[in-house]
Amino acid sequence: MVCMDINKQTLWYALFDHKQQDTDEYGTVVGTPYNVFKPPRKTEANISPAKGETSVQAFGNDDSYDQTLILDNGVPIDEYSVLWIGVTPKLDESGELETDDEGNIITPYNYIVKKVATSLNNMQVAIKKVTVS
Repeated sequence: MVCMDINKQTLWYALFDHKQQDTDEYGTVVGTPYNVFKPPRKTEANISPAKGETSVQAFGNDDSYDQTLILDNGVPIDEYSVLWIGVTPKLDESGELETDDEGNIITPYNYIVKKVATSLNNMQVAIKKVTVS
């Protein structure tokens, strides 16, 4: 498959950085651990329409993904990355995701990466739409 420029659409991705657990004022671990991601970066990819029966099932007959991306090799997306497709993340002046007064991210990601398959010239990525609150 060739990733032609005319077929590319803009998307944003963030790579996994580390897991974090909050502590209270006494140093006691509270809450559940959560993932922390690096600042979002912009790229372009060929984004497939929603998965259908006539499409090639590059990742088998697994229904755990909704769409696929075709990217040029060199984009460091992996199974731990998150994506913004059809949405531009709001960033502050330091490049981090902007938050509201309560600390909630204003534009959370809307896709997660399920699988990555690479070839000599490009990579195919299976993605799933999610709702983040």
